[in-house]
Amino acid sequence: MSDETEATDAERLAATVAEPVDVIVYEGDAAHGVQLLANPRAKLAIRDWLAANLALEE
Repeated sequence: MSDETEATDAERLAATVAEPVDVIVYEGDAAHGVQLLANPRAKLAIRDWLAANLALEE
């Protein structure tokens, strides 16, 4: 499966589910699974999404 196919699949899936949903496509070695946690931009995006969409106490 290519990254392009996976990105397209993610966008199609996002179009069929209820909000909140965001699709962000990252390129490179840290673009999949837990490797995303090595990407500072991805970590920030994940943290921001969780904070905005879950009732988290600080």
